[in-house]
Amino acid sequence: DNCVTTYNPNQEDSDGDGPGDTCDTCPYDATNNTIYPNWLDVNGDVVFNESEGVIPICDDEEVFDCMDETACDYNENATWDNGSECVEYLDGICETCSVDENGDVIVDGSGEIVDNDEDNDEVCDDDEVFGCYDEIACNYNEFATNEDVCYYADSICETCSGETNGTGQIIDNDIDDDEICDDQDNCLTNYNPNQQDSDGDGIGDACDACPNDPDNDIDGDGICGDEDDCPNDPYNDTLYPNGICDDEDILGCTDINSCNYNEDATWNDGSCTVVDGICETCEDGQVIDNDQDNDGICDDEDICPNDPDNDIDGDGICGDVDNCITTYNPNQQDSDGDGYGDTCDCAIVTIIGGDSQVCVDDYEVYYLSPNISDDTYNWVINENYAEYAWQTGFTGDSLFVHWLYEGQGDNLVGIIQDCPYGGQEMTYYENLVITFDYDQDGICGDEDNCPNVPNYDQQDSDGDGIGDACDGIGLDESTLDKKLIQVVDIFGRNIKQGSKHSTLIYIYDDGSIEKTYILE
Repeated sequence: DNCVTTYNPNQEDSDGDGPGDTCDTCPYDATNNTIYPNWLDVNGDVVFNESEGVIPICDDEEVFDCMDETACDYNENATWDNGSECVEYLDGICETCSVDENGDVIVDGSGEIVDNDEDNDEVCDDDEVFGCYDEIACNYNEFATNEDVCYYADSICETCSGETNGTGQIIDNDIDDDEICDDQDNCLTNYNPNQQDSDGDGIGDACDACPNDPDNDIDGDGICGDEDDCPNDPYNDTLYPNGICDDEDILGCTDINSCNYNEDATWNDGSCTVVDGICETCEDGQVIDNDQDNDGICDDEDICPNDPDNDIDGDGICGDVDNCITTYNPNQQDSDGDGYGDTCDCAIVTIIGGDSQVCVDDYEVYYLSPNISDDTYNWVINENYAEYAWQTGFTGDSLFVHWLYEGQGDNLVGIIQDCPYGGQEMTYYENLVITFDYDQDGICGDEDNCPNVPNYDQQDSDGDGIGDACDGIGLDESTLDKKLIQVVDIFGRNIKQGSKHSTLIYIYDDGSIEKTYILE
């Protein structure tokens, strides 16, 4: 039995090696993978060492071809290479392996070497640079590997542009091809090899609009100077038509009776001036006014040559220097030196009343000294610090102010006057300080002799500036009571004690005072 363990009653043995075909690993290979011993591993790759899991490749199934993947005739299906199958190897310079229609390298053993260096200069065809080798040629290419045509400048005007990478070009320099180079050609775009220039203006006759006029129609009237009656007059005597070219005309006054008559003028320009027959005179061609204030009285006869109203207030002072133009004031008194005479100036007043230091939430009264008419001024209050309380006119216009916020300045309360001269002036109560009454005794700031201790009477028995309420009186200090010697109102008028005036001031024999407000 040629297959002891395998049923094969026909005992067929195709390769005659003894084992029947049914149990023969290589039924058609009598040598059974011994001449070309190789196997397929689990990955399907050809291996040449037998190991577990491999499958023998029967000698009758071998594919003999190149198995070297670096060779162009490599066959990916080859199973045996006897060392002479691979013949197509690259030179490592320019050669590549052939590819199929999809651009893939051929791996069925039919691959060939592709040269890629047609001229065998070891510069690959794709890297070849065709260009001119001659350095004096305009298109010389210092990078050229294959020679190409060269272009040369002529020996007349042409030059090279100067590039050496093959992009150089021939520069013509003779645009009209008259063999006169552009930098010397007096007609750049007109063929004129003889360079004729009749008027010597540097422009050849072939392109000169005025070949016999070196100024080339300088006045731009379209008539060449050699044919133009007025070569420098574009209007050709049409502006001042008098037979004299306009550029030669002299404009001025041609009236012999005018002050500015010009005997050389050829055309009257309307500038003639004549005197008025009253005060004006003519000197050196100029009209002299001689009546500066235009009042019809000549300056040499005018008592006020700069005052057209001629001392309208009749005080003997001309209006141009009078500090009260419409108000009689021959003495020109100006007490405040502001340039306006006292007669027409705002009144000089002082704002009095209140104290230089006031308490926040105080009501203070202010009035003017001397008093002036109510209709000539208005009170002004800085509303950032105070508000208007009320006014009273029992002795002139007095203003009561309610102080709201802490601060100080020279413009917190004042008046604005309408002055007789027509302007306005401001007057302020100066150096006013608004502060808090920390001890709430109605007296604040520097006026409070006990700023942190309430003492409404401000009693200071020893006269040391410190109120008794906060001054420890020693045994050697006076303890005598002060005596009231006078009661006055805010205008300094004597008032009987107990009067119902709104504000009373009590004066004591030690120099101290007290203020009392009576609110009903």
